[in-house]
Amino acid sequence: MKTITTLLLVLWALTPSQAQHQCLSQSLYKNVSAVRIDSTCKAQATVIEYGTFLVVLECPAIESSAHRKAGNGKETERGQLLFDHLQERYAKPVRYVLCSHGHAHTLSGVLPFLEAGAQIACTSEAWDASIKAGLLAEHDVEKYAAQLLKLDKDTTLLADTNYPIDLLYLDSTDYYYTPTDDYLMFYLRKDKALHASCVAWIKDLDYSRVDFFTYNGRLDGLLRVIEDKAIEVKDVIRLEHTFYNQPQQVQYKFTLDHIHHLIETGKTGREMITHLANMSASLLVNKQDSIIRQCILQQLHPNLLRLAAYDNLKAGNYSKALQLAVILNIYSPGSPKYLNALGECHYVAGNTDEAIYYNARLKRLAGGYGMAQWAEKSWQDE
Repeated sequence: MKTITTLLLVLWALTPSQAQHQCLSQSLYKNVSAVRIDSTCKAQATVIEYGTFLVVLECPAIESSAHRKAGNGKETERGQLLFDHLQERYAKPVRYVLCSHGHAHTLSGVLPFLEAGAQIACTSEAWDASIKAGLLAEHDVEKYAAQLLKLDKDTTLLADTNYPIDLLYLDSTDYYYTPTDDYLMFYLRKDKALHASCVAWIKDLDYSRVDFFTYNGRLDGLLRVIEDKAIEVKDVIRLEHTFYNQPQQVQYKFTLDHIHHLIETGKTGREMITHLANMSASLLVNKQDSIIRQCILQQLHPNLLRLAAYDNLKAGNYSKALQLAVILNIYSPGSPKYLNALGECHYVAGNTDEAIYYNARLKRLAGGYGMAQWAEKSWQDE
């Protein structure tokens, strides 16, 4: 009874922030760990320990730019949790924070690190876009100018140590698959590991339960970077995991052999669209639940269903297009873009009452969609 009482007192003494957020670490290499702010966080910071300092690759406080609030109070609060955890665990200053691109899941937590004197290495485009989005809010941007390393070419940091880091610069004019106009990858030379962040877009699937799966085309681009930069890669490190049940331990490091296997055995997005578009009308009707279940198990991007529906509109297969749009909206409900596809399929098929209904729904939900667009046959340009 005394033990239970003591435990309750400890839990009561924790602030809500402390109780909710507990940083989780898992080792990647001898001196390299992945750290998440808590078990709900998909994105990780990779922390490299040197003799007297730390280097942090990526500094996520929030998951995406869509979650950015007015100002940056929430981001700073969560970034401070990460900073405090690193200080408690290592008792060493952070010398560098390296950020791959300008999305919030790479640098939304940097303010506490800047205030502690860390240098931030990123591309000019990444920094400017983040400042425009309100990264530092009311804080004086010029105050931190001396701490910024804006890169537009390949660079090596800490070359005089036993753990150098090569910063590989990618321009979207040469590498179309990057999520932003310019991008950095981090090559950990000693461990032959490429920290590719969200270019390493790998699904967490139970392959024994799926008949087939798609792989993201960014993986093809990843192989091209390795070839173009002439680097020897054993492992690839990603930024986010995709498990929906948020396990305590997740996988951030994959062998390059595994990525080759995904490309060799998986389908491209275009191949999956063709597969879905070619399903028989009877299968789409009679096996709807099974198809949706496979979509869930595959973590299929819903836009592939939308494009398969449009392929059938172009071919004049209106009933198949409509059924694919129905499956799409059951699988991924609530999206105006996908509801628009359903309304458009009804419109093209001549189902006037249904088209009017969905047109009215879309007017309440989002601009730019609806009957005026359908009349222009926008799907022919998809």
